[in-house]
Amino acid sequence: MQIIENQTLIFYDLLSYRTKVSLGELPGMIKYIRENLDALDIAANNRILFTLTDGMTDSGKMDTEILIHVEDEMDSCSEFSFKPEFKLINAVSVRHEGSLALTEETTQRLMDYIDEKEYNPVTKPYYRIIRMESDQDCIIDIYVGIEYNIL
Repeated sequence: MQIIENQTLIFYDLLSYRTKVSLGELPGMIKYIRENLDALDIAANNRILFTLTDGMTDSGKMDTEILIHVEDEMDSCSEFSFKPEFKLINAVSVRHEGSLALTEETTQRLMDYIDEKEYNPVTKPYYRIIRMESDQDCIIDIYVGIEYNIL
């Protein structure tokens, strides 16, 4: 597993959707959102991020924010909000391949690396979906922003 430092992730025109979802439901949720964006009269690119905004609930669901790069600006509505810009600068990243259920282990390895290097994380992990065919067949890049002022 290769951990890469000094990464930058920049997106413009993002659709933000906050929901409670289990890891097993996440691929279906993302597919559903992609397939139904035409109801909002917007088209999505294949650039999708998600982050867990809080911990897991008793039902096994997590508060999740899904960020989908879209081709046009849109007005926020009750279900979705629009974010004109997303910048993650000076991040440390690692690639996870395989089961979505095992991303927590890969994330923990990344956090252990950050601790070992005595870096100060300033963001939660952001998960960039490279491929998500099912919850067993995923490629996800995991990013954590770290403080770039090392004193």
